[in-house]
Amino acid sequence: MENEENIKVEYDESKEQIDNLQPTTITLEDGTQLFFNHITTCTMVDGKTINILTNTSSSQVCNVCGITPKDINNLTSSINRPCNTEAYKFGLSVLHSNLRTFQYLLNIAYKLDLKIWRTSPREKRQIEKRKKTNN
Repeated sequence: MENEENIKVEYDESKEQIDNLQPTTITLEDGTQLFFNHITTCTMVDGKTINILTNTSSSQVCNVCGITPKDINNLTSSINRPCNTEAYKFGLSVLHSNLRTFQYLLNIAYKLDLKIWRTSPREKRQIEKRKKTNN
């Protein structure tokens, strides 16, 4: 069963196995030995799991800096926000990055005139109308 405790136990067990990996040794025909140390990271972890492992309260909160959609427009706050450097080890999924990047770029483009992230119902109707006329 997938719950917070089980996820943490599974992660700790995986981390221990990773930490106990032995270097790989390859001996070439001429007797030369090559040693390879394994460096592995858990970068293909879903958002729910990362939120649990980083103690992030919501999927709408950044697990690195803790910023919320409400605060994202406050540049002073977002630039000076301390980051949880431990969260860097989970990486950034290329799949999610590519898909989300274009979605965010479109959202920003549609809201350029408004210069705000959250919109009222009236503003949403204006944006939808503009989307339809641009397609």
